[in-house]
Amino acid sequence: MGYSISTQSLYFTFKTDFKQEAAEALAAKLVQLFNEKGEANSKPLTTEEVIEAMDIRGRTHLPFQQRRIKSGLSKEEIAYLSEHRDEYPDMEIVEKRIRQYSPDRVAVQLVGYMNKMKGAKENLDFYKEINAAQYLNSEEVGYDILIE
Repeated sequence: MGYSISTQSLYFTFKTDFKQEAAEALAAKLVQLFNEKGEANSKPLTTEEVIEAMDIRGRTHLPFQQRRIKSGLSKEEIAYLSEHRDEYPDMEIVEKRIRQYSPDRVAVQLVGYMNKMKGAKENLDFYKEINAAQYLNSEEVGYDILIE
């Protein structure tokens, strides 16, 4: 079976006047925060990874799309970011539901999987036939090989 868990993620909102120097400074500040307040067993992010996630050149995101910087924020990270909102004006904490599936995958066809629209329309005829303007490539849609 599958079930959903709640997780807090940090998102960056791009502004057209945001410069590379500002991105580098913000990324370094976030990496320091993640190292100090994050879970000890989580994989540390580098400044380069954070800058890439910010996608200020718009290679993978449209200008209005939020960019996910980190998923699974710790309580300490959430508390610090909430208390220091004025220092992180382009950042937002967003709660997301993530599907988890049991290892035996019993009755997964009843629960289903989620996948990004880009991958779904490339692999499933069902999504190839849907008007692409209805979904962004980054949106999650129901995905199961049994749809075909």
